[in-house]
Amino acid sequence: MPFELPDQQYCLSCPHDKCVSYIREQSKKMKDRNTLYRIKQNAGLACAFDEWLPGFSASAPIDLPLLAYSEKIISNAKVAGSILESQVPNWFGDVEAPFIITAGQSGKVRGDTFEMICRAIFWNCAALSRQAPAIPKNSSFAVPASLQLLNEHREIAILTLGDNYDLKKLLRKEFAEQLSDFEKKLETQSTSISYSTPDVVCIDISSQPDEIKSHFNTLIADLSPSNQATLSSARLKLEGRVDPKDVRFAAGIKTSIRSDRMYQFLYEANSWKFIWARAFKTNPSPYYVLTSQTFGANPKKLASVDFSSLELGANKARRAIDGVFTVRSPKDLIDWLAEVIEDS
Repeated sequence: MPFELPDQQYCLSCPHDKCVSYIREQSKKMKDRNTLYRIKQNAGLACAFDEWLPGFSASAPIDLPLLAYSEKIISNAKVAGSILESQVPNWFGDVEAPFIITAGQSGKVRGDTFEMICRAIFWNCAALSRQAPAIPKNSSFAVPASLQLLNEHREIAILTLGDNYDLKKLLRKEFAEQLSDFEKKLETQSTSISYSTPDVVCIDISSQPDEIKSHFNTLIADLSPSNQATLSSARLKLEGRVDPKDVRFAAGIKTSIRSDRMYQFLYEANSWKFIWARAFKTNPSPYYVLTSQTFGANPKKLASVDFSSLELGANKARRAIDGVFTVRSPKDLIDWLAEVIEDS
């Protein structure tokens, strides 16, 4: 379990194709990029979690901060880079400067790995909310207490759609056409509806065939490359099969909320709900914000209105963001989701 790197030799014979690389030649071809070294997030996740997953391991505290896991991936990568630089001459090739990971790079890796860990936790929670799936052969796998207490099973899957995802791909044909017609009408007025997809969506899969349910019924015991690929490609299993009413909730995930990020969430929530209310003419699902910490943000601003609801009159106005929750640990995240599942 190399969450704690055992020794230098482990990095020198890394089974995950090394978690750091020199990419200056590639970055020269990118506009406004001057990147020298890069942390390879997939390799870092596979290394740190090759035998277990936060929140579902009998040997790891369930209340350890989520950010500590992301920080460990970054610190492991820094150690690996220093070892390779000192022990393997010319490993990075002809370089412009010694090995370094900038604060900006660390921030991006922190955010991306935090989200991936949350997505893996969500996946298992959804699987465990259905008819009890087979527990992985890994004997250290543990089912959190709050999931054991669910009163009844739910047929749901929780997945990511990815950046710049075309929502029409996910929907059944008739609803994809509704959204397409809506977009075309906007085009006639020289405008459009631009939206970012939430970090995760929860979808009711009760009407899906057994082979699809079976795919989402498989628990994830670690963050191996294959399991990371399963998480990233899950939407492909449901493309062309989803009714807008099947979406149970959507959520945005960030390691922290600063003042400027509040408006990103508000725009995303409003765009998402507007599509449901106007293109599909149905009540939109709840939209939540999950974060591990806040920095000088005024949470009252996140109670701003869902603009589409104002068309019904101010007395029927509703919030764009249905709840903002601080989830500092896997336990917080799992307990929150168990409560949402129980109440839905």
